[in-house]
Amino acid sequence: MITRRNFIINTSLAATAVLASPSFAFTMKKKEIGLQLYTLREELPKDVKGVLEKVAKAGFTTVETYGYSIKDQFWGLTPKELKKILDDNGLKAVSGHYNLGSYLYDGNTTELIAAIEAAKVLKSEFLTVPWVDEPFRKNIDDYKKIAFRINEAAKLCKKAGLKLAYHNHDFEFQKHDGVNGYIIFIKRNR
Repeated sequence: MITRRNFIINTSLAATAVLASPSFAFTMKKKEIGLQLYTLREELPKDVKGVLEKVAKAGFTTVETYGYSIKDQFWGLTPKELKKILDDNGLKAVSGHYNLGSYLYDGNTTELIAAIEAAKVLKSEFLTVPWVDEPFRKNIDDYKKIAFRINEAAKLCKKAGLKLAYHNHDFEFQKHDGVNGYIIFIKRNR
């Protein structure tokens, strides 16, 4: 049984060992600190290069992108152009929020395939579904359809060397006939 006295003695000995050997305490790898670029949604589109330079200078090493579209790409930059800016600043886009609204609604893969290609250019690990538009999530059947499409998207991502992630909100937990959308997602993703 650990007594208060033994706990204090043992933690004091451990602290002494760490202080006596600073190299022991600081041999861990440098932690990566990431930033979701959506938090800079007002500034980023105005000056992508300048904002990303400031992000890197602030000590961030990884970012999560947002805002990609087939028409506008990343705030007017192609994935290759954005990748160069990220590389120039020592930043990695480990994940990105990609709007897949039309794919989730009608199954048209054009948007999904473009998002996968953009994520591959950025060398991201995750392609994240950030949101499901309200008209597409009104009942249990809608959630079942979304879950099916998310599973299909995950298969395409896996073939491309990516993982699919889902960013949930409060609406997934609203009940529809006694069941919430989140439970439907979990059951459909087994």
